[in-house]
Amino acid sequence: MDIVRSIGKHLTEKGFRGEIINLQDSQSLLQTAVYANIAPSCIARSLLLSDEKGLLLVTFPASHCINLQALNEQLQRKCVMAEQSSYETLFLNANSAFLPPFSPFAELECIIDSTLTDNEIIYFPVGVSNKLVRTETERFFNLQENAMYGMSFTHPLPGNNDNESSDVATLPEFLQQRLTTMDALPGIPETARELLKLRNRPHSRVRDLARIIEIDPLLTSQIMRIANSALYAFRGTIKTLDEAITRVLGFDNALNMALGFSTADTFKGPKQGAIGQQRLFRDAVFCARLCETLSEKMPVTHRPDTGTAQLAGLLHNIGYALLGHLFSDDYKELNRTLSARPDMSNWYGFEQRFATSPASIGSWLMRLWEMPDYLDAALLEQRNTNNRKNVHAQLILLANRLLHRHGIGDADSDELPVYILKNLGISTNTALETIDELMQHNEELDSFARQIVA
Repeated sequence: MDIVRSIGKHLTEKGFRGEIINLQDSQSLLQTAVYANIAPSCIARSLLLSDEKGLLLVTFPASHCINLQALNEQLQRKCVMAEQSSYETLFLNANSAFLPPFSPFAELECIIDSTLTDNEIIYFPVGVSNKLVRTETERFFNLQENAMYGMSFTHPLPGNNDNESSDVATLPEFLQQRLTTMDALPGIPETARELLKLRNRPHSRVRDLARIIEIDPLLTSQIMRIANSALYAFRGTIKTLDEAITRVLGFDNALNMALGFSTADTFKGPKQGAIGQQRLFRDAVFCARLCETLSEKMPVTHRPDTGTAQLAGLLHNIGYALLGHLFSDDYKELNRTLSARPDMSNWYGFEQRFATSPASIGSWLMRLWEMPDYLDAALLEQRNTNNRKNVHAQLILLANRLLHRHGIGDADSDELPVYILKNLGISTNTALETIDELMQHNEELDSFARQIVA
């Protein structure tokens, strides 16, 4: 008996009432939603996970992607994707992209993401790409009487969040389709998560910050090296992390610096090449330092908070790193092409290959990770020469235009927009003097960047 007939028999035995909808074949539930004119948030998607405690079937909206880190934290488990043999035993020849929310052959431990409860009607697949079952939400939940509820362990895919405003970053359809076939998107690193909690906690202390940083030896080394570098011109030697924070960097600057650096180990991708990690982190380190230095030249009345410009600069090109991590083969091919074509803009090559920009990818990741609000707009608007609102985006644009004069970054021009200089309150001479001063420390900045990628 095939999977569809087995599920039909199982539902009949349970006295289930629902409507079977026949559709054209598709490659994913998102594509099914488009063909059927159904909101993806109403379609239940399921994945089979496993750990030493056994198998776990997780169900969530097709508009979302599982956050495996969040799920494991809530359940105190170490789940990963189940082996193919488990799928074959429990779901016969079902297409893994269209798993039903239960197995007709065995009792399974199940958990349902809380976001599915927002719907009055739920659709679920039956193991094939051309059929969905439509039912009322209450009847759907009765199918899994022993399932766990009330937990949230997903995040919305770009372009599929009903709460998104029209001006936020979205991804093209083919990237959304491919994201739905992945086990999970990279979660925010634990160190970064703890730093964000500290950032939002009133009356946080230097010792609290130092304690979080000290958990990561590499991060500690990076912060200490920067504090002792000529960049900050501190007279004397800093021997402890507490001293680095209190005497040189300052609490806010150190926190934002640590937050940016702590994301570096999240992504895997080619190290060499035009958009390899060595180049990306070098560009990020130079841009970060220049953004912060330029912000210090601004009038106090509209200068951004200490350290925020540096963090925006550190993360401004993180969109490259994310796509390199998620789509390794495509990214390596693009990296080879751009490395062989130094006349081609990295940004343009990225847009042509992925039908989106590094800015859109980076902005979306900032929202997915629930980073500070100013970051997603800063990354999204970083190349918008008509942007007259976001100061952080203007600082990134100005910094990259200045760095372009020295062969650093992915800017396509070294022209300094007059209105941006005026809005920031920085003269052309000041901007040029600032980049000249920065390049006097290029060897130290190069060393920092190499340490991140090592």
